[in-house]
Amino acid sequence: MVMRSQQGFSVQVVQRVRYSVQFNLRREPGSDVGSIVGSITHSCDRVRFSLGYTRIPLLHWDSRRQRVLPSYGMSTEINREIDRLVGEIHLFFTTSGKNTFSDTDGFSPLRRLYSHLFPNVSRKETRSLNDGLTKLLNEFIRDHTNGGRPLSKNTLKNYRVVMNSWRNYQEFSGTTLAINDFVRDSPSKSPQRVDKIIESYRRFLIEHGNEGIPCTDNTIVRYLKVFKTFLKWVEKERGLSCIQSFQIGREEISKHTISLTKKEVEQIENVKLRPGSKLHHVRNLMILGIYTGLRHSEYLLVDPKQWREPSQMITSPKTGKICLVVHREPVRRVLQEYEQTGIPPSLGNIQKINKQIKEICVKCGLNRETVKVRSVDGVESHLRVPLYESVSTHVFRRTKITLDLNSGRTLRDICIETGQDETIAKRHYDRPNLDEFVRSLGIVHVK
Repeated sequence: MVMRSQQGFSVQVVQRVRYSVQFNLRREPGSDVGSIVGSITHSCDRVRFSLGYTRIPLLHWDSRRQRVLPSYGMSTEINREIDRLVGEIHLFFTTSGKNTFSDTDGFSPLRRLYSHLFPNVSRKETRSLNDGLTKLLNEFIRDHTNGGRPLSKNTLKNYRVVMNSWRNYQEFSGTTLAINDFVRDSPSKSPQRVDKIIESYRRFLIEHGNEGIPCTDNTIVRYLKVFKTFLKWVEKERGLSCIQSFQIGREEISKHTISLTKKEVEQIENVKLRPGSKLHHVRNLMILGIYTGLRHSEYLLVDPKQWREPSQMITSPKTGKICLVVHREPVRRVLQEYEQTGIPPSLGNIQKINKQIKEICVKCGLNRETVKVRSVDGVESHLRVPLYESVSTHVFRRTKITLDLNSGRTLRDICIETGQDETIAKRHYDRPNLDEFVRSLGIVHVK
């Protein structure tokens, strides 16, 4: 822009162009050497390139100065090349004309810069932002690693399940999504578009799921976590500024949140079991979990000799936080039974306990329909099964919190007993079951 000063001189005002240049030593998997790679970022675009210097020991690289240390034999040559590139890049962004930053010919500024820096190197076309979502998810499953280590079979299955869920969502909604739909500050997209996509996908999982059966709340959170990892991978590999701000750890709702009702708790308390039998001890453990909200790892820390006291405190081995065990009448009866012998150590085997819990639930007649998630070869199935197949020790913790919340107790008071952070407890347990909520209003299906 040209301006006329009071003295009559013409002054050229150059608009500032923001860009960044970085050089890193990319470590080769399983070794202590790496290759020097550079990256240039401008606006929402990024280009990466290799300097051709490989097998450089990590000990000879100064990550703060982004230069090779003098102790390495070729340090002078390499650092001179880095300085040359930095100078060329600076000149490109400070002296180039306006046409350089326009996109009239279909080439971005960084692609022009790359051709300027490496005129003799043929570079493939930059992959379009319009790459389909499922195509990139396939690349993510194929190329993503855990810090250079191959992913486990279970992780790969989990990733494939999430990819299938997005494919099913696109078929259900009649839309074809591209990675451009998730790019931050994309001029063609509104900032709210990504939130709308995520909420639409979330609702699809709640109502329909992968196989036409609603997903559980924990499954939805898991899907979103994997998708967030995918977006981070795209940002790193493609040099895009992807949206990563959508919320995962907020209150979820679910069509199938598994917790026991008051009537089902009474059935467990009243079921006839032979005194002193294995199932009798497991039932006592179930009552302890339902009325205290403790984790299985915390059961054996409760001291039965203190049953006469109004309460006792234990420290959770998982979180290190204090849990207040309130000696309500059902808890007192269980503790009094073990005053002399202590709680049987055999109850610490959670795998066996969960099997015996299901056996007791069968005897109690807990047959109402629930949803159970199974994953086979990357395909996740949501099966409708009787309640007794889904009950585990963790269901008792959820039951305690759900029943207390329904009775009007505050989450703060409940967290004093369960030893949880209030925010975490709300995120993980304060999830209303939509079907039960509608039934509580007296609204039923009309025949």
